[in-house]
Amino acid sequence: QTLARAAESALDRLAQPLVTSILHLWSVAEFDSDEHQGMAFDHLVRILARRPAQCVASVHHAVSYKEHLISQRLTALQSLQMAAVALSNYRDDKNENSNNNDDDHDHHHRRHRHDRHHSSSSIITAENDTRAEKKRMERTLQKNNHHHHKNHKKNHKKQKNSQRQRWEVIRKRVEKRTRRWGTKNKTVATTENRFAAVSGIFFLPLLAFALKTVSSPESAASAQRILLTSVVRALATMVTCSGRSATGTFRMVKALMELLFLLRFHAAKEVRREALVALGKAFDSIPPPLMQMEMREELDEALSWLQSVRKSEPDPACRELAGAVMAVVTKSLNEAKDRHPRRAGGALGTLMSVTDGVL
Repeated sequence: QTLARAAESALDRLAQPLVTSILHLWSVAEFDSDEHQGMAFDHLVRILARRPAQCVASVHHAVSYKEHLISQRLTALQSLQMAAVALSNYRDDKNENSNNNDDDHDHHHRRHRHDRHHSSSSIITAENDTRAEKKRMERTLQKNNHHHHKNHKKNHKKQKNSQRQRWEVIRKRVEKRTRRWGTKNKTVATTENRFAAVSGIFFLPLLAFALKTVSSPESAASAQRILLTSVVRALATMVTCSGRSATGTFRMVKALMELLFLLRFHAAKEVRREALVALGKAFDSIPPPLMQMEMREELDEALSWLQSVRKSEPDPACRELAGAVMAVVTKSLNEAKDRHPRRAGGALGTLMSVTDGVL
């Protein structure tokens, strides 16, 4: 326990320098091995998931710093995305191990008390039974010794042959008719969503960087286009990892939609595709009743966007994605209608008619 506390304290002090040093490796020319890059990325995600408050600022700086190589910036984005996934499915191995050890310890003590309670009474009974059994065995052996000596050789051969034949029949039967599959008992691992508590420090700086990138005149460049696509993907992943029940998910969805509405007319088809995927994830990340009551304006604008994409988008992948997102919206609206049938009129009925017409 002392060593564990010392390691945790050292990680508090060294998390930020470690993350900065690992991200710097992608600027080294000799750092081109896939194995080394994979190991460094795994350590980066692990440290970021263990100490997000100390490390997120350094990763955001690596993403937004223009002097860094594009590989460094994309790696930092991927680490943010994977850390969000890891935090949303956090598994506390320490608690599980301690619970298992406690259960084994309690079971051992109960078994020990049970054995000690019955040991005194069972000793006397066992001694009496042993004496009587010994006498019976002596009488039986005296009667059967002379018969056994005569027929020993014949019986031994017969038993040996019969056992061999019997096991041969069993073996053939098993090979011909029997198939067995064996699996170990699997224990369900309990997970905890720890990303919801720190989603703001992940999401908001990255959203601000995305809005700044969209408004810059260099957004049409190749490197900026790749970076913007990765940023939108990371933001959508963070919204999904936050969870429907988190208090900040609704605000994250509304802020993300403001960015997506700006990207729907982007010149690069890759950015438009990623914006449609993020729109589907955003609608799927909030409860249908909340979307029905609090996001009617966003729904109206999103449906008109999807309808125009289905009709006039030159990219076939964008048209296909628009149909998939429309299906997600329709499913959510139907769920809201089933739960609250009295609120299904007005603007919601109009949205449903538009959705049915497009599909």
